[in-house]
Formats: sequence, C-alpha cells, structure tokens
Amino acid sequence: MLLPPLPENETARLAELKNYSFLDTLPEKDLDDLTRLASEICQTPIALIGLIDEKRQWYKSKVGIDGNEVQRELSFCSYALLDTSSILEVADSRQDERFKDNPSVTGPPNVIFYAGVPLVTTNGYALGTLCVIDDKVRKLSNSQRNSLWIIANQIIQLFELRRSIRLLKETEKRLSESNEEMKAFTYTVSHDLRTPLRSINSYASILLQDHTSQLDEEARQMCGRMSSEAKRMGNLIDDLLTFTRLNQSPLKIVPIDMTQLASQVFRKISAPLEPSKIDFKTAALPAINGDPFMIELVWQNLIDNAIKFSSMRAHPVIEIGSENRGNKDVYFIRDNGAGFDMKYVHKLFGVFERLYGLHEFDGTGVGLAIIKRIVERHGGRIWAEGEPGKGATFYFTINEGK
Repeated sequence: MLLPPLPENETARLAELKNYSFLDTLPEKDLDDLTRLASEICQTPIALIGLIDEKRQWYKSKVGIDGNEVQRELSFCSYALLDTSSILEVADSRQDERFKDNPSVTGPPNVIFYAGVPLVTTNGYALGTLCVIDDKVRKLSNSQRNSLWIIANQIIQLFELRRSIRLLKETEKRLSESNEEMKAFTYTVSHDLRTPLRSINSYASILLQDHTSQLDEEARQMCGRMSSEAKRMGNLIDDLLTFTRLNQSPLKIVPIDMTQLASQVFRKISAPLEPSKIDFKTAALPAINGDPFMIELVWQNLIDNAIKFSSMRAHPVIEIGSENRGNKDVYFIRDNGAGFDMKYVHKLFGVFERLYGLHEFDGTGVGLAIIKRIVERHGGRIWAEGEPGKGATFYFTINEGK
C-alpha cells in the first residue's frame, strides 16, 4: 500500500480546516440529507462527508458505514485532495497499486469502488471530500458525476453558512463583553473621576470665598484657574461619556421638524449671550426621521461652535439652511468667524483634535466627533469647508440613499 502524499498547500489547508471549527461536532440534518441523497443518486450503499486533519479522516456525516474516523494514511480521500478540480474515481481498488493492500479493501467495509469530490472552500482549500463507496466494481455515469459536484457545492455553501453564523455569534459575544466593559468604564468615569474634580472645585471656591484676605493676587488667580480647569475637565468627562454611549443607545426614530429644532437650540444656547448681537438666519428645513435627542446634539454642537468661533466678530452672522443635491437633502450651518485652513480639514472630526489653542477658543475637542458618530448612525455624512478669517460651513446629510 502506498502512502498518500501531502497537498502542496497542506499547512494553509489545515489552518483553513481549523478556522471552520467543524471537527468533532454533532451531526447536522441538512448535511445528513445531502449525504443520503448522494448515496441514492449514485446507488451506493455507503456515502460520507469526510474532513481530513493531520492524522485522520473524520466523518462529519455518513451513511452505511460504522465508526467515526479512519487513519489518514488509510483514507482514499487523502488522494482526492491532491486535485481539487476533478473527481477521484476508482472502479476497482483491488487493481490499483495505491489501494490494493489497504485494510479497508482487504477487509470491512470492503471498499472496491470509490468516487470522491473535493470539498473546496471559497479560498481554494480542500477541507475533505464527499465520497460514495461500493463493495463491487462499478462506474459513475456523467449525470451521477454532475450530481456529485452539485451536492458538494451545496455542502460547501452549508459549511460557509455555519461558519458565518458561528463568527456572528462570536462577534455578538465580543460586543456584549465590550459593552459590559464600556458600562463599567462609564461608571468609573462618571463616579470615580467626578468626585475628585468636585473636591478640587470646592476647595478652590472655599479658598477664594473664606480666605481671600490671606491670599495675594497670584494665589487668587491660581485658585481661579484651578476652578476653571476642574470645570473644563468636568465638561470633558461629560462629552466623553456622551461619545462612548452613542453606539450603545438604540435609536428612537420619530419625525423631526428640523426648522423648529434648530431655532429652539439657537435660542437656548444664545440666551445668555445677548442673541440680538448675532445675525441669525434660518430658512425652512426639510423634516427628517431620526432620534430627537441625538439630532438635537448635532445642532447643539454645530450652533455652539458657530457662535464660539464668530464671537470675535463685530457683527457675527450665522446662517442655517439646506440644499437639495441629487435627490438628497444637505443641511448646512455657515458662520463668518475664525474659519480654518482646508489642509487641516481631516483633523476636524477626530477625538481631542483641535485647530485652535485653549487660550483662543475653549472646548473639549470631542464635540465634532460626537456629531460625526450621530450622523453616521443615521446613515448620513458630515463634512466642512472653511477659509482662515472668513468663516466655516458645516454640511451633513441624514438617511442618505433612502
């Protein structure tokens, strides 16, 4: 008996087999039905789906044969792996030098006739075979060979489906674990980091209120900066928590009046800032279906930025409107403020990315990242155009392509 050679891609083939995670799994009715169909079409008493690892051929599905595996060196299917483009057909194994001394030929199950179709994955690796076996000499018809190819392709499709389902479940499990970790992180940030910040702010306030006569001007300024930095860090924590929660919260989709919402947000933000000094222009905006809380965050951050970056102007102008481009509505907010150099536009929507220093304009560097995540969750896009000293325009879409 000759020992079967290894396929040229054996290492990669074994890795592919392991990646499918089928070895030593329970029987599956769909695969058993296909194995039985192969047996009936070819009129053979034995049919099986065999997967071949380093040392054995293991039967994922079988008809008419005992046991669950055979040593690889005794497996006819080991030869079928060598040419993935054809069926290995042996009419009489007793006349074949490769098999005539094989214990499976000289004894039970008395394999005289064999035909094996390689089960080839989409990556081109043969995991094993679909084979039919008889204890007498025979030859397949062209119709039977074609049928075996069709059944083998169906088996591979089921393999791919099972693998996709398994990977999906693993991904869901990882996401669930990640969400639990994120919840723990959120709790830690929300509670453990806020406490020392509140203490710092309280101590700074106490020093300024109760001991101001004992502090010189420099000390009072330092206390003021301590309080200011503590508040800024609190704002940063708020923004980070908002950012991390965005993917965890399910969208609550309802109709939204964008004209009303944008105007309400502007009035709320500008109320303490003498809004009469800001030339605020808004046109009628198309309504959308979206999550009201999240869409309000979009307008809140965009309007807040527009007010902040145009605050140095003698006559700040903020314009909100929309355009129809190729059957989709594009919303925009335009200001005549500080603007930005377009060579830095790629940095705008990153977390902690800032184009201006804190001494020029305050902020946490998270707001635009929050907007981007919300817009993308709503199936849209956001982008910006600007010019230094001449203002900026931010554009976004919602439910693009729907």
